Amino acid sequence: MDSIREGTCFKKNEEVQQAITLWSASKAATFRLIESRPMTWAIECSTKDPSYPQERLHGVYCNWSMRASKQAIFGKWKIVKWVPEHRCTGANVSRADRNVTSTVIVALIFPKVREDPAYASKFIQADVHREYRVRVGYKKA
Repeated sequence: MDSIREGTCFKKNEEVQQAITLWSASKAATFRLIESRPMTWAIECSTKDPSYPQERLHGVYCNWSMRASKQAIFGKWKIVKWVPEHRCTGANVSRADRNVTSTVIVALIFPKVREDPAYASKFIQADVHREYRVRVGYKKA
């Protein structure tokens, strides 16, 4: 996932979102949506949210952000802004990553469910924790 940078292209917006979510989970960082339009998707570190408890950051300011836009000429989504470093990593670790959605989980477990339709939620939770180092609840699994 460290191959994501400014200029990286994707076929669909959903691919951008999934790649960024997996990258964020691997860095133990979370993000918040700041713009979602038909031609633009932008996010920033969740610590920039005014409601984020600043005492958890211990004076660390994180300026991580990302912006992707659909390039009409090529018909692809391109990362047009990429700040590669989360300075808050460690201060922002909750291990219950809100960015790891059911869509991300489906991408991980779909082959396993296809093989065994009785694949239990506890195994899904274990796989997500092993793969992304994130704990998800029973309901999300």
